[in-house]
Amino acid sequence: MTAVAVASYGDKYLPMLLSFLESWGAVFPKIYLALGDTSEGVTEELAGLYPRLRIIQPPISFSRREEIRISQKMRLWLALADHPEVRDHAFTVFADADTILVKEIAEFCHGDVVLTLRTPPSQFILNTGVVGLSSKALAAGFVHEWAKRNEAILGDPAALAVATSREYPYGGGDQMALVQMLGLVRSSTALHFGDLQVRTVPCAEFNACENRIDPSKARVIHQKASLHKFLLERRPLMGSRKLQDSLFQLRAAIEANETATARMISTGIAPERVDKLYRFRLPRGIRGDLSIPSPIMALHRSKAAGRRLAGAVLRRAGLR
Repeated sequence: MTAVAVASYGDKYLPMLLSFLESWGAVFPKIYLALGDTSEGVTEELAGLYPRLRIIQPPISFSRREEIRISQKMRLWLALADHPEVRDHAFTVFADADTILVKEIAEFCHGDVVLTLRTPPSQFILNTGVVGLSSKALAAGFVHEWAKRNEAILGDPAALAVATSREYPYGGGDQMALVQMLGLVRSSTALHFGDLQVRTVPCAEFNACENRIDPSKARVIHQKASLHKFLLERRPLMGSRKLQDSLFQLRAAIEANETATARMISTGIAPERVDKLYRFRLPRGIRGDLSIPSPIMALHRSKAAGRRLAGAVLRRAGLR
């Protein structure tokens, strides 16, 4: 049987976790959640909404620095990998809490280790938002070795600078650790870790995380940083990310979240608490269906441009 393992920490990401549980839970019979740093009552509320959900709360602390914190998911993944119930499953999909399952992924769920590789024009080699691991891989210490290498990078300022620099093909400590552990390069065809065979599949299908994705191909959507700000902090999309190009992935997340929050309220959880902890916080003027009147869209864009200009002026003046 195949299971899913996910880690989440902090109240900020609860709306994304809820979308994750709603989409993945519709397909997979068992989800294991390592949960940290959340408000009182959250564990009980999630367990009540998803009876097949198994929650563990390992006593793990996290850095306040975002570039370190995002790779500290490995601490929770390690706790999940060592959980006896997880090891009982023939295969487990380890996935980030900001992923959404939109199509079945049966063909992903076999082999010793399954990784999702990115392709040009992405500068990064892989994305660890979706990783498949067999019980054989868990028993062989694959996650232990990966987590050990990740901690070494996070504890070394020079290595961390390389891991997070856009001049290198990593995009984070955990990704750099895995690339180095496997000797992974773009042209890799036969990978292994000990006697474990490592299979690679395209990100575009099983971990779609680019600015513009193909809805006809994507089976798993991965909401990346600028979408976090849009969904969780009421911020407009910035840089090369355009709202029109992101509608598919945003709507998938919002629809799953709205379905789940409606059920939460129907079970007796106060709407005010649901709004505070579990609903997405979209930029003002944007509706839940992501339709937006033209004048508000223009204002939305002009505010973003104004903030960028103000920031540039302050930097030139030495005030930021």
